[in-house]
Amino acid sequence: MEAAWRAGCTQANVRTSRLVQNGTRLVLRDTGVLNELIPGPPVPLLRSLPGVLIGMVQVMLPFAVLPIYATMRAIDRRLLQAAEGLGARPAFAFWRIYAPLTTPGVAAATLLVFVSSLGFYVTPALLGGPKNVMIGELIVQQLSGVLRWGFASALAVILLVVTGALLLLASRLVDLRRLLR
Repeated sequence: MEAAWRAGCTQANVRTSRLVQNGTRLVLRDTGVLNELIPGPPVPLLRSLPGVLIGMVQVMLPFAVLPIYATMRAIDRRLLQAAEGLGARPAFAFWRIYAPLTTPGVAAATLLVFVSSLGFYVTPALLGGPKNVMIGELIVQQLSGVLRWGFASALAVILLVVTGALLLLASRLVDLRRLLR
């Protein structure tokens, strides 16, 4: 029951993320809630890179939390108890035993969020300005607005090559076959 409740909350966050992006615009504007909480002059968060990053974190957070949480749930707690029983301090047991065992979940979350973030164009279009254009948004602009198919294709190929190279690098650092089991 508890796992179903957690999964439902996470899915609700994913499903309502587009609605929340519009609410995020209200929070990030110069007279928004966030700027009223910060003392001093208003910080320009809307139509800026920090605003885009806040929006992207809000959308991508569930995709990062789920793999890490699944990995953490699978770790046997008796390993930490055994380490503490052998005289290790709790912080030492956490960093030397628990944290390394969560590495596959962190790697999976990193890859999932990275690959998903490459295609972002709605959030930067809503929260960012003309100075903060992400590559996915630029490809869409070149295809639909300016009709520069060659430039858009070149950007897409560069994005594909860079993504492939980074995934290849990640597969060298972390055993991806173990992650996909």
